[in-house]
Amino acid sequence: MGVRGLSTFIDDNKNVLLNDYKLHDTRVIIDGTNLFHFLYYHYKVSHQFGGDYDHFARKCKRYFNTLKECKIIPFVVFDGGYNPDDRKLPEVLDRMNDRRKRVGLIVARGRGCVLPILTCETFQQVLLELDIAHVSCVYEADKEVAVLAKRWNCPVLSNDSDFFVYRLEGGFIPLDYINMTLCVYNTETEVASVLEHKMSVGEKQFAYIPVKYYNCERLLKFFKKVDDNYVLPLLATVVGNDYVDNSVLSSFNYALRAPKNPSKRSLNVKASGRMEAVMYWIDTTENETEALEQILASITLEKRDRVGEILKTSINEYKQIDSFSSFDIENTLNAFQSDKTMFDENIDSDIAVEGDETSQVTDHNGKQLPGWFIKRLRNCEMNGSFLQNAIVNHRVILNCQVEILRETSSYAVSRKLRSFIYKIILSSQTNDVPGKTYQDICVVEYDRQGKETKKFLVKPVDSLLALVPEIPLLEEIPDLSRIERRNMLYAAFDVDESCFDETFQESTQLLLLVLSMWVKFAQPKVTESHLSALIISVIALHMKELEWLNMKKSLGYKPYEPDLYIDIVNACSTLPSKKAEFFKKHIEKHFSRPEHSAKIPRDNKVVHGFAQFQTCFLYTMYLNEVLLKPVCMPSPSMILNCTFVYNLCRDLEGRLHSELFCADILGRGSSLHTLFLSWKQKVIELCNDNCFEATGLGVKKKNKSKGKKTAKVDREERKETLINSEKMEDETVTLNCDVSNKFSLLNLSDSF
Repeated sequence: MGVRGLSTFIDDNKNVLLNDYKLHDTRVIIDGTNLFHFLYYHYKVSHQFGGDYDHFARKCKRYFNTLKECKIIPFVVFDGGYNPDDRKLPEVLDRMNDRRKRVGLIVARGRGCVLPILTCETFQQVLLELDIAHVSCVYEADKEVAVLAKRWNCPVLSNDSDFFVYRLEGGFIPLDYINMTLCVYNTETEVASVLEHKMSVGEKQFAYIPVKYYNCERLLKFFKKVDDNYVLPLLATVVGNDYVDNSVLSSFNYALRAPKNPSKRSLNVKASGRMEAVMYWIDTTENETEALEQILASITLEKRDRVGEILKTSINEYKQIDSFSSFDIENTLNAFQSDKTMFDENIDSDIAVEGDETSQVTDHNGKQLPGWFIKRLRNCEMNGSFLQNAIVNHRVILNCQVEILRETSSYAVSRKLRSFIYKIILSSQTNDVPGKTYQDICVVEYDRQGKETKKFLVKPVDSLLALVPEIPLLEEIPDLSRIERRNMLYAAFDVDESCFDETFQESTQLLLLVLSMWVKFAQPKVTESHLSALIISVIALHMKELEWLNMKKSLGYKPYEPDLYIDIVNACSTLPSKKAEFFKKHIEKHFSRPEHSAKIPRDNKVVHGFAQFQTCFLYTMYLNEVLLKPVCMPSPSMILNCTFVYNLCRDLEGRLHSELFCADILGRGSSLHTLFLSWKQKVIELCNDNCFEATGLGVKKKNKSKGKKTAKVDREERKETLINSEKMEDETVTLNCDVSNKFSLLNLSDSF
C-alpha cells in the first residue's frame, strides 16, 4: 500500500520527525520488492537498453556486504500475487500505462527510467549467493513485515509510506535516508569517522552506517491524545491509501477546512493543504468512533454501510499487527537454511508436503493448491507475481520493456512458453469442470498493442510431442523423475534431447533452445549480429566472473561460486592467457554507455531485439521453476549486459565481415572461438532457413565506390587486429476491447 502525500510530509519535516541514528549490531526486516527497485535506481544502473544485470548484481552484493560489516542481519520479505478481490487492479493498470509512456520517452529522447524485467530474478539470485534469508508473502508484504518487526523489535527498511503509520517500537528507516558510507565509532573517545578501505575495527570500536530513523511517537506527540492508537491509521485512511480512494470521501473532504491561523503546531504542512486540513480535523475528535460518525454523516444512506466497512478495514490493517494474515513468516525465515536443500532431483512429494505450515491458497475454482507448490512460492523458489496470479486470478500483467511501441510487443515471442506454463499449472482446473467456457480455461494477459493496453486470451497449449504425450496434473509434478521433468521442459521448445550430442552440457542446451526460440519467432526478426553479440556477452560475463573468483581465492577467501555454464568455464581454462587478455581488451569498450547524437542516433531496433530475448529467458526460468528446476539456469547477471550487447551488435552490423571480427577477438581457432561457432551453428540449425533479417553493410551497398572505401577500411581494421593477435600469441486470441470500459466484454463472442 501507500499513503498519498505522507512521504512528502515526512520529508518536509525530517528535522523534526527523523533522528540521526547509527545502524549496527541488529536484525533488520527489509521490504524486498521495494529494495530491488530502490537499488537499481539509487546506484544508477543503466536501463536505457534493457538492463545491465551484472552491474546490478555487483551493487546488490556491495550493499549487503556493507550491512554485514556492521553486523546487521537482513531478513528480506517480498510481495506475493495480487489479491483476488481486484482492489488493486485499477492502480496496477494505471502504473502499466504510466510505464509505457516512460518507455516512449526513453525510445524517443533517451530520457526516463523503467525497471528491467529480469531485475527481481537477479536480486533473488544474489540473496541465494549471500545466504540471506528471504520469503514471499501470499499477497502484499506490508502488514506481514510490520508483524515480524513488532515481534523482533527491530527496524524496518523500506520506502513504503505505510510504515510511517504502523506502531513499531523498533522504528522505521526509509531507504532514502540510509547513507551507505561505512563508518566507525570509538566508544572511549566518542569520536566517529569514516572507516578507511582495508582498515579493521578496533576492540573498543564498532562499524555502523549513518541513517535517519523514524518512530511514530514523535509524530503522535503533536496530536496530544490520551488514546492515540487510532490517530495515524485514521490519518492514512482519510488522506487516501490502497483501501480508500479519494472519491469515496469526496463529500467529507470538500467540507474539511484548515484554520486560516494555525495555532502552535510546529510542523510544515503547507505543501499539502488536504493533509493539513485532515490533521486539524483529527485534533477535534475525541476517539475513533466519533471520527467515523462524522465521516459517515457526509455519506449518502445507501452507501453508508459499505463505506463504513471500508474505513474500518483500512484502520484495522494498520492497528492489528499482532499476528500474521496468512502464514508464520518468522518460522519460514528461521528455517531458510534447512529448506533450501529440500528439493533435489530425487524429490519425495510426501516429504515436501509433510509439516507444511504455509498458507492455504486456493485456485481460480476454489480448489486447494498443492502443498509443494505453495511452499516453493513462499520460499521464493518460484515467482509468485507471475505464477500465483496466473493460477489464482487467471490474469497476468506484462509490463512494457524499453522497446519500439509501434512494433509487436516483446512478449509475443514468448507467448508459446507461457501457454505451456498455463497448461501445467492449470491442469487440475481445466479438467472435469462442468460448464466451462473458453474464457474459463484461459489466462488473460494484459499486454500492449501499439501504445494501448489490450487483453489477450491465451489458451493452455493443446498438442505436445510424442516425448510427452500427456502433461501430468500439477500435484503430480514432484512424483516425476528429473529426466521426465527435463523432457517436459524440452517439449516446450518442440525438441527432445536427441537433437543435442554429448558436447553440450544440459544447461547449455537449454540456453541454445531459448536462443533458437528467440531467433525463430522474433517479430520483427533479429539479425545475425544480435545472436553473435549475445553469445559473446555470455562468454565475456563468465570471463569477468572467473577472474573475480580467482582473485578472491588468491587472497585466501572462499567466495560463493555461482551457477555457470560449464562449457564456457572449460573453454576459458584452456585459453592461453595472452588470448584471454586480448579478448578482454577488445570488448571492454563495449561496456561503456554509448554517446548518441544527430549523426549517431539511437538504434531502437537493436534494443527491441534484445527485449524479445529477455522475455524468452524470463519465462524459460519460470517454466524451469514449475518443473522443480530439472536444468540449472545461471542468473541473468551471467547472461546479459544490455549496454554491452547493444554496442557490440551495432559494431558488428557496421562491419562488412562481422564473422571475421568475432574470430579475431575470440582468437581464431581457440577454445572460445570453437565454442562460439558451435553455439551459433547449433542455434541456426534449430531455426528455420532465412531466420535472420538481412541487414548490415555486407548486404546494403547503396554506393559502389562507398562500398569499396568501407571494405578497404574494414580490411585495414582486420589487418591491425590480426597483427595484434599474432603478437599476443607467439496460441492466442486478442480481446479487442478498451480495458477501461467494463462493458466492452459484452460484445465478445465465445466462439473462438
